[in-house]
Amino acid sequence: MRDYPTITFYLNRDRGKEDKAVIYVRLTYYSGPIRFSTGFIIDPQKWDNDREVLKSRDRVSFHTNKELAFIKANLLHAYDRLKVKGKFFSAKEILAEYKGESLQPKLITFNDLVISHKETTAVVDNTYKQYSSMLKLFNEFLLTKMDYPHIQNMRVEDIDLGLVNQFENFLRIYIKSPLKPSTRKEYLNKLRALLEYAKDSGFIETNPTKEMKFKTLEKEIKQMERIERKIPGEILRKIETVEGLQPTVLKARLLFLWQTWTGMSSIDVYNWFANDRTPVTSIDNGKYGEYKRHKTGIQAQFIWFDQVNKLAHLIKSLKLGFGPNYDAWYQSYEAALKTLSNNIMMFDNHLKTHDARHTFGVRMLDKGYSIHAVSKMLGHKTIAETEKTYVKVDISNIAKEHKRLTA
Repeated sequence: MRDYPTITFYLNRDRGKEDKAVIYVRLTYYSGPIRFSTGFIIDPQKWDNDREVLKSRDRVSFHTNKELAFIKANLLHAYDRLKVKGKFFSAKEILAEYKGESLQPKLITFNDLVISHKETTAVVDNTYKQYSSMLKLFNEFLLTKMDYPHIQNMRVEDIDLGLVNQFENFLRIYIKSPLKPSTRKEYLNKLRALLEYAKDSGFIETNPTKEMKFKTLEKEIKQMERIERKIPGEILRKIETVEGLQPTVLKARLLFLWQTWTGMSSIDVYNWFANDRTPVTSIDNGKYGEYKRHKTGIQAQFIWFDQVNKLAHLIKSLKLGFGPNYDAWYQSYEAALKTLSNNIMMFDNHLKTHDARHTFGVRMLDKGYSIHAVSKMLGHKTIAETEKTYVKVDISNIAKEHKRLTA
């Protein structure tokens, strides 16, 4: 289809009492045709259907033809005005421009958008509170960029992807209270949902955050999830002191505690005890455990603490074999940990074997061991792997540093 509107004049098929007809306009452009009346009523016998004009030479016909030419010219002018704006439009928009009307709803402020969203989509109160919290932070962010009166008049169409990215950075170093990555992502998704509602309602043409990817946030969330697998001290104390356990659950408790002191994965624990491994004596008469990680083949070492020595003796004294098959042993170990979790009232978040390894890594770093030492004890290939998995970025310190630099 050519990039130009088609304008056609024709007579309405319906005839009045005096056998008169109304001249109509058919406007076609990138959509189904729009039809509307010119308001002129004529004798059908005087109409030239090929030339789309009145063929009579009387005064009334002359002025009618002149008005039809004006209508066509004004429709084309409306098309030209829309074309200059560089936006996609259809015949409906051309007609609205011709009539001097606007198809776009009145521009609204960001605050009004939240209220409109709640009223029209029946947002539940709890969800609306999250929107309100996000709006409060968004207003605080705008305070750092412009005068407060402008915030109240912040138009939705003024929000672009650059501003959203700056808002994300603002949340990252929020001074008053450090926000978790998952909370930041939730707020940004609320902003995205509001802008999508604004687009669907016609307040804006496109949602600037539609294609936005929160890759950095996703990585931070995963990192936080890994770090938060660390078993709290009070839970460890419950694990150590719970009584009345069956032999298989008792053994699972000892093995889990062993993992929290050695940083071993479940397959490495199996290999250690199935092969009846013993500690190595160092040059300074200290003892340490040494083994090759099953997953990476990297040599790993851990300190043979007194608690490790005690756990090793207790595990062997139970005389419960590990069996020839790791998979079968692992399933029984996981099942026993689930029973142990229920015994210490952890019904919704059962203990996992890898939680113990993460607890060891984070605890060693918390106690002041260097990242290099912890990486060696965990058997990681590189320091970067240890940092990615175990080093938590202290957002509060970043916020303090930001506050110091901007003071």
